[in-house]
Amino acid sequence: NTFILNDKTDETISAAHPSIMETEDQKTQLTAVATPVPPNKDEAPLQYGKVVPVEYQHMPEAVKLVWNDAFFDKDETSGIVAVFDFDYVQMEQFRTSVAVAHQAGIVGGAMLYSSILLLPTGWIGCASGALGVAALYGLSLQPCLLTNQVRWKVRANHVAVTRDGIRFVQDQRKTCWGWSMCDKGKSSKTVPFDKITDCDIEEPAGNECLCIPRVLMQVNVDTASSGGGSSKRHELTISGLKEPHKFKALVWAMKRANEGVNRGYNAPQVVEMTERKLESQGGNTGSDVAGLLTDIRDELRRNNALLQKMQNSSDNVEANKVAQQTSEASVAAANAAFKAVEEPTTFKAVEEPTGTSREIV
Repeated sequence: NTFILNDKTDETISAAHPSIMETEDQKTQLTAVATPVPPNKDEAPLQYGKVVPVEYQHMPEAVKLVWNDAFFDKDETSGIVAVFDFDYVQMEQFRTSVAVAHQAGIVGGAMLYSSILLLPTGWIGCASGALGVAALYGLSLQPCLLTNQVRWKVRANHVAVTRDGIRFVQDQRKTCWGWSMCDKGKSSKTVPFDKITDCDIEEPAGNECLCIPRVLMQVNVDTASSGGGSSKRHELTISGLKEPHKFKALVWAMKRANEGVNRGYNAPQVVEMTERKLESQGGNTGSDVAGLLTDIRDELRRNNALLQKMQNSSDNVEANKVAQQTSEASVAAANAAFKAVEEPTTFKAVEEPTGTSREIV
């Protein structure tokens, strides 16, 4: 509870808390009372964690993002825009249940198969075969390590949206029995925004292994090379995000922003690249950059003038074509009219009611 100290008079304190105003000495010692402030139901609960950098807080899709994953804090060169937390607890519960169901099916099938093979030896042989399979499964320590294996794999997943694209990382983790010789190395995958053709969410439905309800939201990212559509192969699949819809919204917003930047002329990047090149060559950075930028400006002006001239010439050609077509149509219509006026029109003979006929010219 949050308490606010308010100055109260003796009468207010005695009325609000009669039990504490028993003696005159206690009354003189009390100068304030702590009153609880009821929480506002309409106000969203406060969230604590890391927030989007200042240069990206103008984006509506990024301004309210908060995360607790500290994996990317030590990586200062990747241009992190936002990190999205995984629901590790839900992922561990679901994947542990699925792993138990898979292993139960495998062990049960192996026990049944061994019993069938030893069926000619009698029921003792069948039981011995089934117990032997169960003993081998127990000696592998797989029942004891299953939960840890799922946790190692789940907790190694991290995803972030950078200024260049989506970065998905699986950190170094333990596998099998947890020995160092069984460790799996770190792997990462980055999908650039300009390569993304689709980023959509697949909501959970149905059951896994016939009896385990699917509860994890899945984000599918497709590129031109991944197929997408009816194909089941995706460029990147991310399961278990706490806020998949915000992730999708930010990805599309960053893609639109990057496309807008790529259409324009990014002068700061040109200056930076030019300075690096001149510094590597030992040249005078200030004057050389100014001269190079002047040359670039003049070249752009010449290109713009040439493009404008080509556009004007193309417009003139189209206008001439239209005018020529209109003129030809007008000449044809005039010729037809003159021809109709100059040539006499001859009608066939028409019989009159009296039986006589005449030719009309």
